[in-house]
Amino acid sequence: MVIFEQLLALRQQTLTNDNPLLAVALNNVAEVNRALGNFALAEPMYLQALELYAISLPADHPELATPLNNLGLIYMQLGRYGEAEPMFQHAIALKEKDVGYG
Repeated sequence: MVIFEQLLALRQQTLTNDNPLLAVALNNVAEVNRALGNFALAEPMYLQALELYAISLPADHPELATPLNNLGLIYMQLGRYGEAEPMFQHAIALKEKDVGYG
């Protein structure tokens, strides 16, 4: 966990919000927190990663599918199925359109 937090801190110091690598680092730290059951820490990180991706990538970019899926997993694990389903559906739709970004 420490290495991901260090990488995130470094990227926050050196990258601007329009750089998708910052969103990747946030997603990674959030994913570790989710895996550890720290949903209250992970959820806002996924949301922030999505905001940063929205700044740096087109709205239909397949890279958005990862934090959407991960956020859906949190909602599912918390029994918030009504919030999980749209996340999964959006992630699937983005991956289905994943032609031309490769």
